[in-house]
Amino acid sequence: AAPQPPQQIVVSAPPPPPQPEVIFERPTPVHVWIQGHWRWRDGRHVWSPGRWETPPRRNAIWVSARWEMRGNQYVFVEGFWRDTAMVSAPPPPPPVVVTQGAPQQVIIMAPPPQPRREVVYVRPSSRHVWIPGYWAWRGGRHVWMAGHYELPPRGYSSWREPRWERRGGNYIFFEGRWGR
Repeated sequence: AAPQPPQQIVVSAPPPPPQPEVIFERPTPVHVWIQGHWRWRDGRHVWSPGRWETPPRRNAIWVSARWEMRGNQYVFVEGFWRDTAMVSAPPPPPPVVVTQGAPQQVIIMAPPPQPRREVVYVRPSSRHVWIPGYWAWRGGRHVWMAGHYELPPRGYSSWREPRWERRGGNYIFFEGRWGR
């Protein structure tokens, strides 16, 4: 018997915004983070959480699952592993990708380095707010994000700094954000 083609999921309801995810430290250097996404089950959107996986073969990359808007309907496109040789000639992008990256929480075992000393330069205007530098976790290591001035988004006036908190034997990173 020939294998059945995968079922195409087409719905009229858009998926909810992505859920925030807790990303624990990468188990090994070969593990790849598979971002969580909304699936369609029993007539409703159900969150499928992210996870670490090892690629099925060398030189494979993960292409994330997504919802595409086609006409007035949403079509679910399952995530899959693709050989990197195909990366140089990717298929054309979908017309609209409905889901975007969600804010993520990073939990690691290594403490962040001490903050760097920064020179705060002259403020461009009285409306600009200084965003101090901080250590972020990118690509499996701590990366310094330099301080800079920003104009607050409309309706916001204060900046809540990003921070690392120690909880148990781990360090949890909380992104900075604008407040009213």
